[in-house]
Amino acid sequence: SMEELLTYLSNYPYTDGDVLRSYVREFVVKHEGYEMHTGATRICVYHKDWDFVLKFDEAFETTHYSALEYYHYEMASKYNVQRVLLPTAKIASFPCGLKIYRQAKYTVGWSSLQNKEWARLRQAYDQMRKGKAYDKISKGMHYDTHDYWRARATQLFGKKFMKSLQDWIAEYDINDLHTGNIGLLNGVPVLLDYAGYRGSTYTPSKEIVDNY
Repeated sequence: SMEELLTYLSNYPYTDGDVLRSYVREFVVKHEGYEMHTGATRICVYHKDWDFVLKFDEAFETTHYSALEYYHYEMASKYNVQRVLLPTAKIASFPCGLKIYRQAKYTVGWSSLQNKEWARLRQAYDQMRKGKAYDKISKGMHYDTHDYWRARATQLFGKKFMKSLQDWIAEYDINDLHTGNIGLLNGVPVLLDYAGYRGSTYTPSKEIVDNY
């Protein structure tokens, strides 16, 4: 259960993340149904029966990308663009300094799209790409995400929404929106990781670290 995993994480005996990956892997190997994935700075754990994942920083004493992602999610409400974000919340903070965040689990990643999904996205692109507005949207997003992702999002939510999304991305300098960080949630285009990336030793402001 999630509680069992959280209890295990709360007992992490160190104040740095040097062996956190091995510590988590030990739990995953011993408990059926769990998977762990790691990126440049963070660890993601989920169970086959969950509709969410748990995310946390590996080097939690220096980097706080999970807090930054949560901050970006909260700030998205000002722009009304949460519909393309996986909902995120902080659910635990442990004495060692480790903070745990819960995020909705996407349905499919971009590299795993099925033919039917791909055909629907291509159809949206064929429809949307003819207008000047789509070119402006793509340029405003620095051609990040993917042509088909932007087209389907525009088709579903409209040009004003996409302008708000551009503004949110620009305001918080959310880069790193490559195809590995996009996908679908129940057919809707979503960003899977919107923390952005500023290097393996980056720390956001004290306000974000303390409050998110």
